[in-house]
Amino acid sequence: MLVEAIRHGRRAIGLTSNTQDGALAIANISHARDQGAPGRAAILEGHPQQLPRLLRKATPLLTPRPAGGVSSHPAGSVRLILTNPPLDDLPEQLPALRAVLAPGGFLLLALDQRASDRPVRLGALVALTEQSGLEYWQHVIALHTYRATLLLHSDVLAFRKPTLAGTRRSAAQAVAA
Repeated sequence: MLVEAIRHGRRAIGLTSNTQDGALAIANISHARDQGAPGRAAILEGHPQQLPRLLRKATPLLTPRPAGGVSSHPAGSVRLILTNPPLDDLPEQLPALRAVLAPGGFLLLALDQRASDRPVRLGALVALTEQSGLEYWQHVIALHTYRATLLLHSDVLAFRKPTLAGTRRSAAQAVAA
């Protein structure tokens, strides 16, 4: 995902607790940059429980430098994608995730039900995320083919940081729309 992000001119951050995975990701990023990828990416080493602290460290990469005091990127261009985040840590992480997002920016939570030892209650996850000040935006089911015969899926929940105070909509309002 990092390589695809920088190929499209985006800023991206990867998190790993495995040094070998981090080294491989850095090599892939370097190769993409050598091939002309215009975006920027960084790899942070640490455990997902450290995400709030690590995101503060990474904020300069995520926040473009303003040109003449005006932001050089469209609102919402910062997107955070978490794949199978440790849900027990999410309540403490959400404020830091929200702080990093630009107004109109998106947090995507990709959940593979097979990767969890217990089922994820999507409704409770939506409520928790809305309590942090992010608005529910969309639920997408991503289908995967495994060994050409078995079809699997992941749930992808999209949340958006409101652009103006008072523009939030609840999950119930989004479903009714």
